Amino acid sequence: MNKTTQVPALLTLSRVAAVLGVSIPTIYRMAERHELPLSPFGGRMRVITREFEKLVGRDLTVADFPTPSTATQVAETDMPSNAESVSHGQRGAA
Repeated sequence: MNKTTQVPALLTLSRVAAVLGVSIPTIYRMAERHELPLSPFGGRMRVITREFEKLVGRDLTVADFPTPSTATQVAETDMPSNAESVSHGQRGAA
């Protein structure tokens, strides 16, 4: 399996929340109830992928994680650059 299709060894809380369909505060409540194992890593909380896979009862794939919507990607590429907006402003002032 190549690196672009592998699930990372540690998952962010937002990724775990996305897979479970819950909010991040719910992830913290689950951890408090010992339903979800959180581990500190680099000053942030993470979930060990193998432990999470045991919890959900299956192996995760990259398809389990949402990607940015194409609408967001289009909106970002359609935005004018700063140079364009400045040049339009100068024309109007003349």
